[in-house]
Amino acid sequence: MKLGLPYPEIVRQVIAIAGMLPGARQLTYVVDATGVGRPVVDLLRQEVGNVAPIVPVVFTAGDAVRYEDGFYRVPKKDLVHNVMVLLQTGKLRIAERSEDSRALVSELTNMRIKISSNEHTAYEAWRQGQQDDLVFALSLACWRARRSSSSWGTDSC
Repeated sequence: MKLGLPYPEIVRQVIAIAGMLPGARQLTYVVDATGVGRPVVDLLRQEVGNVAPIVPVVFTAGDAVRYEDGFYRVPKKDLVHNVMVLLQTGKLRIAERSEDSRALVSELTNMRIKISSNEHTAYEAWRQGQQDDLVFALSLACWRARRSSSSWGTDSC
């Protein structure tokens, strides 16, 4: 979706796209609830909360996944490392057919781990102004799949 799209329009588009997917009735919405993502979570809860589960996730700099007040708090490192492992083991492959695929590969290539002088670790695009939205959207999907799939194990991300 284009940057700057109003939240109600984002929600309408997400619901429309989800409704076209096979197995749409069994979908779970995993949503970035960090910062400005909370209004999107609230709108989704209003629109589909009685029909489909919504899993709001707040990205943290912590060391463990926690569940508080209806929100999962997941360390960014867990999200990024999970995708790295899935890619390296071949459990996740990226199709090369679309513009979105190329954008995702570009974001993955530009992702850097930064360690500050006080040993704080940050996971972000290495240059100011670059996007990392696709990386974290993929990370959320992989995190949820790993937590809900017995074939991938039930260990923490």
